[in-house]
Amino acid sequence: MRPHWTVTSDCVEIARMPFYWRLSGSTEGSPNIDQTLPIRVTIDHEFDYLRFQPTELEWGNINRAYQMNENIGFLNPESGQMDTYGSSVNRFFLGEVQRFSPKIAYEIGCGAGFSIEHLKANGFRAVGIDPSEYSKKWSQRLGFELINEYFGQGLIENPAEFIYCNDVFEHIPDVVEFSAQVFACLSDGGVFCFSTTNSTQSIELGDISQFEHQHVNMFTTRSIHLILSSAGFSEIEVRGGSYGNTFHVTARKLQGRKAAVGTIAPRHVMDILAVRHVPLPRFKIGMMALKTRTATCH
Repeated sequence: MRPHWTVTSDCVEIARMPFYWRLSGSTEGSPNIDQTLPIRVTIDHEFDYLRFQPTELEWGNINRAYQMNENIGFLNPESGQMDTYGSSVNRFFLGEVQRFSPKIAYEIGCGAGFSIEHLKANGFRAVGIDPSEYSKKWSQRLGFELINEYFGQGLIENPAEFIYCNDVFEHIPDVVEFSAQVFACLSDGGVFCFSTTNSTQSIELGDISQFEHQHVNMFTTRSIHLILSSAGFSEIEVRGGSYGNTFHVTARKLQGRKAAVGTIAPRHVMDILAVRHVPLPRFKIGMMALKTRTATCH
């Protein structure tokens, strides 16, 4: 058998991997969306996380999938996650909105809008930002406010007091620039909070099953601190979610103040990956094991 992956000490590339993007039972055609795509995962040494950098062609497929009328995300009735994962993140968002009391909360990547509906049911106004047909359909069905576009600087007219997102941070190709744009859209004292995948254990195990095309970023606590601090955020809080391997993150825009990353989160990805008394990181060992298997596949 001819192998279709390549492994080096700090990169794994799979030439053909199934592109899973449809979570519904829809049989609607999907023109111009490839069934398989390459994936390359490397270490970003500056911000200390694992990332997949899609080519223009690869991102075109991912982008088209995002804009389809499909149930992207877990916070919708079709996912079966509303009373488990959904309940956990909705409690987190409601708790942070109650804590900071913004006049309006903006949700980036709102999907079916059920977090927005949860906030509305508890007396808060929330506006969704999402480019997909799926969000448009649900905004019409539920009646929530929607800006049916990709988030970007200038999309929100007035400085926002509160911006949040769920299962978005791991999907952004340039998460450093995205964080800077969120920071720029916030008023002084404004809050950015989000839920994202906690990849610490998978990285520690060298587990390549964490790879999927939409999850272009794989984070640890330190990487989140580094990224948010570089954007200007301070008072960065990274906590574990109550369901699954998730991070619940809150950060504030406070002019003139930045987080002391070295003090708050001293461990590097390469430190987390390290095997006791052996300098070779586990992620490299995981990739070397794959490389060994590759050598036997002829």
